[in-house]
Amino acid sequence: MIGVTLVATGLAVSYRVATGALAGLVTVSGIAVVLALAGLLVTARSPRTGTAVSIAALVPIAGALALAVPGKFGPAQLLLAAAGVTAWSLICLMVPSAERERIVAFFTAVAVTAAGVWLAAGAELLWELPMRSVGCGLIVTALLITIQAAQLSALWARFPLPVIPAPGDPTPSAPSLRVLEDLPRRVRVSDAHQSGFIAAAVLLSVLGSVAIAVRPESVGGVGWYVVAATAAVTALRARVWDSATCKAWLLAQPHLVAGILLVVYTATGRYVAALGAVLVLAVLVFAWIVVALNPAIASPDSYSLPLRRLLGFVAAGLDVSLIPVMAYLVGLFTWVLNR
Repeated sequence: MIGVTLVATGLAVSYRVATGALAGLVTVSGIAVVLALAGLLVTARSPRTGTAVSIAALVPIAGALALAVPGKFGPAQLLLAAAGVTAWSLICLMVPSAERERIVAFFTAVAVTAAGVWLAAGAELLWELPMRSVGCGLIVTALLITIQAAQLSALWARFPLPVIPAPGDPTPSAPSLRVLEDLPRRVRVSDAHQSGFIAAAVLLSVLGSVAIAVRPESVGGVGWYVVAATAAVTALRARVWDSATCKAWLLAQPHLVAGILLVVYTATGRYVAALGAVLVLAVLVFAWIVVALNPAIASPDSYSLPLRRLLGFVAAGLDVSLIPVMAYLVGLFTWVLNR
């Protein structure tokens, strides 16, 4: 059933785009409403089926809201589609279900990514920003999410806040047995939220890097530095996470950026830039081969203390340099000096 609805959604969207007829929009909207209601109603009886239907509903919801805005596809259509995807993802996170722990990471990643795209589309719609400014905004958002992922995941998992008495106050009572028994579940939910936040941060940084480098002839040295430094900072941050999922997402960022840019450059006829993307991918693959043959390289504990400090200093230096370099790239310094 889900496959049939997705195919029907694709046909209706194609019909609407090709002909501009209202029937395509009505069909997509109907599919979105049916899948959304089915996902909410079926979840109570069959959590696994309801989860699958809720995930499938993201496609027609985004399509219907994007097609609801007349004109060519642009920031306005993207704004409404991203808002709908964000809202539906948050609804799915709030609906109680036996399968909730399994879908938390997915819907957290979708909600945060869509919210970031929604903000970027809104800024583009209001101020008509160049692509490099939109890309820098997405990268800054990704950096903030990565830094605050642990705190946000604990907040979204509703961890009980500790009561710290003031000097002279009586010692607070211990949490109730019900709260203590629920702590393991909240820890699992927090880990899932954390994986979702990291995945969303990586996806937003990939979108930001692609937005900056989509036209290589106009990027310049500063733009390439932002793209490379973002990839390096994201990969180096993997050393401080214990979760294998978070590490995998962070280490995948350079590969995703290089792969997407390779496809974009090849599709637009920029073959010299595509060759550069191929070389970057080759270097990354070679690095993985070296690490696979020498696993000690990937273990921070195998490094000496001075080398760890040097690596931390390099990571901190790249982190600190990104914000002023991006401010220069978007012309913020020039704007301030010319006022």
